[in-house]
Amino acid sequence: MNKFILILAMIFSNVASASFSENSKRYFSPKDMFTVLAQKFPVMADRAHLSFNGATDTLPQNCWSLGYRNGTVTGLSLPAIGSPAAVTPGAGFVRWWGSCAERITQRQIFALNASPLNEALWQKFWNAHLLNKLRDKANTADPFHAFNETEWNSLTTRQRRTQIRFLIEELIGPNAVIADLGYSKGIDDLADIIATVVPEESTLKLNEANQKFLTAITLREEFLTY
Repeated sequence: MNKFILILAMIFSNVASASFSENSKRYFSPKDMFTVLAQKFPVMADRAHLSFNGATDTLPQNCWSLGYRNGTVTGLSLPAIGSPAAVTPGAGFVRWWGSCAERITQRQIFALNASPLNEALWQKFWNAHLLNKLRDKANTADPFHAFNETEWNSLTTRQRRTQIRFLIEELIGPNAVIADLGYSKGIDDLADIIATVVPEESTLKLNEANQKFLTAITLREEFLTY
């Protein structure tokens, strides 16, 4: 895994680091954007999930590397003008980022289910309380199968809230960071917004609900800024 992250770094090593020209220090550069994705979603460091030959069941190349299809929308500097093509993230960026975020989180949950004994990976996407509460100690081959069988509406309000806050802190940062970014009042405010993605009465299974929350958080501007 680490070797592939190194390959990603080599691919991006000669890429201009400029970002969207408005407040360039605020938005991630294209290089940083992919670096953060690789840090937050280990699936992007696993070659088995990446498309090198256009496979439909893997992550498309423009979701994990820079190229002509996503260069301008990610804020990549154009050699001809020496600055980014876009002033701020525009409609093209939103379409690209939204599509990739959904695919990445789907593949990450798929990889999670395929790694039932990799507890460190489960700890990245589920808080310790729920992991311990729903762990099937008698099933040594698949101790976390309940996360694909238990419905979101079966959790208490506190359990749902704790999980959403956990994901926000994992993907963006603690309350002080979120408040400082200025897009919301803090983690409680942001958690209120993210919680609306999946209604409390939803019958989605836990991993299905979690995937929607992961996507929603990565679509927030807090995720793309310093």
